[in-house]
Amino acid sequence: MGALATESINEVDFCGKMATAMTAFFATFRETCPFVEARVEGMGSSRSKRARKDLRVYGPNNRVVLTGEVKLPGGVGAFDSDEVKNAHDKAEEANVQFFFTWDVNTFVLWDRSQWDRALLDRQVYVKRLGLDLVSSRELARPETLDHIEKRFLPNLIRDLAEIVNGQRRDWALPPDEVFLRSLESHLDWPVSLLRQHMHEAAASNRRFDLDLQAWLIAQDRVFVRNDPALWREAVDGPIFFGHRIDEVVWKFDGRGGGYEISAARAGMGARRAGGARRRAKAWMP
Repeated sequence: MGALATESINEVDFCGKMATAMTAFFATFRETCPFVEARVEGMGSSRSKRARKDLRVYGPNNRVVLTGEVKLPGGVGAFDSDEVKNAHDKAEEANVQFFFTWDVNTFVLWDRSQWDRALLDRQVYVKRLGLDLVSSRELARPETLDHIEKRFLPNLIRDLAEIVNGQRRDWALPPDEVFLRSLESHLDWPVSLLRQHMHEAAASNRRFDLDLQAWLIAQDRVFVRNDPALWREAVDGPIFFGHRIDEVVWKFDGRGGGYEISAARAGMGARRAGGARRRAKAWMP
């Protein structure tokens, strides 16, 4: 049975790593880069559950250029309305035009100067990581952090520099796409919890593991149980939102595992859920 990674990373330490990598990359195109340094600032220590530190980007003369909210995979998404409001309020306090929300899987840049638009309509840029991470354990893997620092961040920073410098405009998504992104953001959290629960239960409970394998076989899912990568790929197969996710939890856990997913249980038959379906493909019966 493949063992799950036990190493993890917290939000403050992740932001610290990103700040170091970002500052190093700023120096590679100093003449055109509007950024000088990224810092993690705030109160509390990284060991404290009450720590509140934020990732900020500074320009010349120690001027704040970007502020935002960073959350780790498995929590709220980058399009979560409360998260966007928190990030907006920080930008307003710092008196900066642009702010971001970043759940690691998705980075969204917002423009505070678009005061005449609804808050969720003020996004001007979206960039996906492309790894679909579901937990801080997956994020803590050396190869994952290396990918973010050496491949994702350089492209992200170049794009942000062009936007802040005024070289790129009209990056906003159409309203229907914003709606779908916000919807998916709210669904990503319970779906991530479900996936994480399945992996952990299969690793610790032999009966659960055998039931899960039998179910995957019944769904014509190809997997190799002693290959961690192929096993994760099979279990993490995208969930089709047209079905009731809570029924799958009950099927595997017998008691629901504490995951009552009302958003999914309400049904996703509306046409506006089409984008979520296209992203999700069939996984459940």
